[in-house]
Amino acid sequence: MATITTDRTRWDLVGRKGNLLAEVTDDRVTSGERQWREIEVELGEGDRALLDSAEQALRQAGFRRSKAQSKLSRVLGTERDTVAEPSRKATAGETVLAYVRTQVDRIKHYDLLVRQDADDSVHQMRVAVRRLRSALRTYKRLVDSGDLATELKWLGQRLSTARDLEVQYERHRSAVGQLPAEAVPGPVQARLTRYFAPEQEKARQVVLRTLRGRRYLKLLDQLDKLLENPRLTKKAARPARKELRKHLNRAYKRTAQRVKAGEIHPARKAGKRLRYALEAAVPALGKRADKARKRVKAFTKVAGDYQDSVVALPTLRELGTQAHLAGENAFTFGLLYGTERTTAANLEPRTREAWRQVKWG
Repeated sequence: MATITTDRTRWDLVGRKGNLLAEVTDDRVTSGERQWREIEVELGEGDRALLDSAEQALRQAGFRRSKAQSKLSRVLGTERDTVAEPSRKATAGETVLAYVRTQVDRIKHYDLLVRQDADDSVHQMRVAVRRLRSALRTYKRLVDSGDLATELKWLGQRLSTARDLEVQYERHRSAVGQLPAEAVPGPVQARLTRYFAPEQEKARQVVLRTLRGRRYLKLLDQLDKLLENPRLTKKAARPARKELRKHLNRAYKRTAQRVKAGEIHPARKAGKRLRYALEAAVPALGKRADKARKRVKAFTKVAGDYQDSVVALPTLRELGTQAHLAGENAFTFGLLYGTERTTAANLEPRTREAWRQVKWG
C-alpha cells in the first residue's frame, strides 16, 4: 500500500528519583515525495499535568495535533479529525463516547499488528477489548450498546488463550533462568519449549481465524455504527462530573463485596472494570479519579500476581509428570511448584491490604 521510512529520536523524561515520567519520540517521516515530522509524548509515571505542559510547549514551538490516526492513514489520505478530549464541562455521554472511540481505534490499530505477529500485539488488543467492554458495562445506563458487551467478551476469550500461554511460558522460562545450575538437572528449558510451542501455535491459529471470521467483522461494523449513531439515554445528557460518580460508586461496591468475600479472582476482574471506568472518567473528574485509578491498578496487579501463581501450579505439575515419564529429572519442576505455592500464600493477604488503599465513594 505504501512505503514509509521513519527516522526516530527518543528521549526519556525522568524525575528526580530517576523514575520514567514520560517518553518523547520525534519522528522524521518520508513516503515518496512527502515528508513530515511527528512528536509523540507517552506517559510513564507522570500525571496529566505533565502531559498538558508538554502539549503547551509543543504548541508554542509551532506544532499542532495531528488529524491522522497513523502514518499510513496520512499517506493514503484516510485521516480524520482527531477527537478532542472531553472537557470537565462535558456531558456524561460525551465523556464515555470519547473513551469508547479511543478503544475502538486501538482495537483496529492492533488488529493489523496481531496479524503480523508483532510483539505484545495480542496483549494490547486484548486490553483494548477489556477497556471497551468495561466502559460499556459500567456505563450501560448512559449508552445503549445492545449485545456489544457480549460480543466483546467473546472476542476477549478468543484472544485470551494466546496471551495466557505467552505469559506462562515467559514466567516459567524466566524462573528457570534465575535458578543456579545445580538446581536445573536435565533439559528443563527444552521441556518448556516442547510443552508450550505447539499450544502457542494452536492458539495463534485460533486468533487468526477469529480475525478473518464474519462474527468479528460484524462486531467491527457494530462498533462503527455505535460511534456514528450512538443511542444515548436521558441520563447521558447530564453533567459528567455528577453523573459518572453514581456509576463508579456501583462498580466500587461490587469490587468491595468480592474482596470482603475473599474471592480474589472475581475481585480482580471487578477491580479491572472499576479501573477502566475510572480511566474513562478522568477527563471529567480529574485528579481524584486518577489517583483512585492508580490505587485500583496496584490492587489488580497484586491480585494478578496471585492468580498467575495459582494458574502456574497445575501446569508445573503436568510438566513434572511429563518429564518423569520421559525419564528426565523432574526436580526443577517440583522446586518451582513449591515456590509458586509459597508466593500465592504470601500474596493472598497482600491483596486485601492493597484494596484498603483504594479510596472512593
